[in-house]
Amino acid sequence: MELFSVTAVLRKLIVAAVMLMLVATAVPGGIRAPGKYAGIVLFDRWDTCYLYSGIFLMYVSENTKEALRKYEGQSILLDAKEVYQPINPGDGRIGKFKVIKVLSASKATPQRTALKFTVKPQFESSRFVIEIENTGRDNARVSMGGLALTLLGIKQQSMFSPSDGKSHAWLTRTPLYFPPFVKEIVPVSERSAKSHPIMRKDGEEYYFDVEEKLPESIELKPQETRNIALSFHLPKGEYDFLCGYGGGVHEARGLASNRVSFDVDGNGKALEVSVGR
Repeated sequence: MELFSVTAVLRKLIVAAVMLMLVATAVPGGIRAPGKYAGIVLFDRWDTCYLYSGIFLMYVSENTKEALRKYEGQSILLDAKEVYQPINPGDGRIGKFKVIKVLSASKATPQRTALKFTVKPQFESSRFVIEIENTGRDNARVSMGGLALTLLGIKQQSMFSPSDGKSHAWLTRTPLYFPPFVKEIVPVSERSAKSHPIMRKDGEEYYFDVEEKLPESIELKPQETRNIALSFHLPKGEYDFLCGYGGGVHEARGLASNRVSFDVDGNGKALEVSVGR
């Protein structure tokens, strides 16, 4: 497997650093230390457990994940007594913890509670469509900087992966929209098939591509929907895909789409395995 060029690696590090400034957390500098963490309990197709917050996620150790099984799909707040983070900025793994409470939808803003995100696969054209729906009675504003893509897959050999399960995140910590000043720091073309790069392997670059230029935010009227299309090119393998909306791992109740499990064959053709809730 070929690594990205030094320039590409530096760009990713700069973007990660910028994202730490954009999404405020309770712990300075992006350090994943013991303390309170909020997120949606997620188990992927390989049974790796995550505390999912959209742009960010935290892994939950294999030894302690069963304590969260009954909370699957729910937003919770827990007190992490033991946290491992191999690199900063980067994701961490929660070892020992105590569940404090399930986060109630009533504590979130009405506009946010009314939002619903659904991933609709279109594998004949190697695309996903993210449908954003305002199910409420009032207008709802959706920040494109708070909506993020998440691709999960078989764990690759990496000393920097905090996962102790069979899988980990191939794409995370990246919103759909970057503010203009980020583009000044990390120059990119207005339309690039490498807008969300995954890896380079055997001379081939694999990526997700947002098929339109997105505004900083969109406003949806009651019962209105908006679709965002993503094309992708991935190596042969097994994957889970979802998107999430919300703040950092130390913030309040977030939102997640359904989870789509799919396989990619040796010809790059994707085949749906299942669509979760």
